[in-house]
Parts: sequence; structure tokens; C-alpha cells
Amino acid sequence: MPDEPQHGSDPSYGPFRPVEIIPASPNGHDKRTPPSRLRRAVGGVPAGVLAAGLLAISIVPRLSLLNLAFFNPWQRPVIASGLGGLVTGATRRSNVWSAAAAGAVATMLALWVVYAGTRLQNQVLWVERSAFSVITADLARLAAYAGPAGALGAVAGRALRSRVDAMRARRSEPITRLPGL
Repeated sequence: MPDEPQHGSDPSYGPFRPVEIIPASPNGHDKRTPPSRLRRAVGGVPAGVLAAGLLAISIVPRLSLLNLAFFNPWQRPVIASGLGGLVTGATRRSNVWSAAAAGAVATMLALWVVYAGTRLQNQVLWVERSAFSVITADLARLAAYAGPAGALGAVAGRALRSRVDAMRARRSEPITRLPGL
């Protein structure tokens, strides 16, 4: 039986030639180019603005937002800013200083948006001072509340993210020794 094909040499198939490696998809998966400067700078800020804004809407009373000069209600805006900063820092892939700056900016924007919405919904009579001086003083107070709390929250969020990344890296390493053996 010399006409039988040898094992693995079927004449109906051509010779094996490896195909070139398929290039990565340009739609975001496995990108080879780093993100743009704007994307790196703004990363995490929308999440922080959303989180701090929703928290401020839910826990800061309207009356305290309208009367920041008289009641000095700093606790609830600081809590909302700290948690919004935590979200901002946890969603960023940058160094600590950049995360702190982004957390401060995000939480200030969130409190200012909530303040603007509250101020637009409730018409207040301006008896003793001008509207401009009242609004600028309130925005400055909100910035003083939100800036440090958002920055500290972002630093805590960044530390939390780095800890989670380290745990994930440790889990993905191969097991080389078994404990107890």
C-alpha cells in the first residue's frame, strides 16, 4: 500500500503558513497611543461632580444653601465634597497631586451647580446687600468648604485605588509555593 498518504500529510490541505498577527482594534480596546492631555486632566471629574452633586442635593437643606452667611452650615457640604472627592480620586489613573486638584475642582463645581439651582428656584429679596455680593460671598464659602474636603477625599480615593490595583496584581501572579507545605 504505497499509495496511502502518510500520517499528517493529507494532500487536500496546503502547507501550513502562519497568518500575520491581526492588528488591535482602533475602537478603544488595547490602544497603543496614550490618552490626550485633556482626557488625562478631566478624567474622574464628571464622576466626582455627579456624586458630590447628588449627595449635596440629598443631604444639604435648601435653607442652609440660601443662608450660608448666617447659619454657617459647613458639615453637610463638607461630607458631600469629601465623598465626591473620594469618587474622583478612585476613578483617576494619575498621581496623588493631580487627583487632589481634580477632586477639589470637581466638588467645587458640584456645590456651585447645586447652589445655582437652589438660588434660581427660590427668589429671595435682597434687602441689605446687593445680589452680586451675596452670591460671590456664598460661592467663596462653598469653595472654602468643598476645596479641602474634595482634595482629601480624592487623595483617599487614589490610595484606595492603588491598594486595589496592588491586590489585583498580586492575584494575577502565578502560584509558586503553597502555604503550609
